[in-house]
Amino acid sequence: MFRYTDEIMQKYKITKIFLITEDIDYLNLFIKRYGDRIYYSDMFRTRKVNAYKLAPRKNHMYLLGKEVLIDAILLSKCKGLLCGDSNVSEMARFMNNKKYQFVYKIDNGINSNNPLIARHLYAFKKYLPSTYGGLIDKLNIIKRGK
Repeated sequence: MFRYTDEIMQKYKITKIFLITEDIDYLNLFIKRYGDRIYYSDMFRTRKVNAYKLAPRKNHMYLLGKEVLIDAILLSKCKGLLCGDSNVSEMARFMNNKKYQFVYKIDNGINSNNPLIARHLYAFKKYLPSTYGGLIDKLNIIKRGK
């Protein structure tokens, strides 16, 4: 993701990044690399645990939904979008009404529907070349800016 982030920041003269992630480690990696150029909402985050299987606070499910909707709305107000394949990024694109200067979508292929396999498959696939079943790491440019 850093490769594409750096490329887009340089090409479009981007100075600020609004990052949406539920993974605290991923957020910390971006903060370490981009410092005060990173903006993010104060939402519930975890480490490699499905947040929907936890209940650490009152009205947890409601708050998760509220937080993701707020993030999608904020994301829809950005100048451009670099994303994976998710319902949140699709909703942001819909709400943006085709005003993004650019939309770059990273395709890493499809993970297993089996929760036991899916948990370990991504970790395994990221070390394999794509020709041997590893991550595809394909960038689909949906809308190219100036």
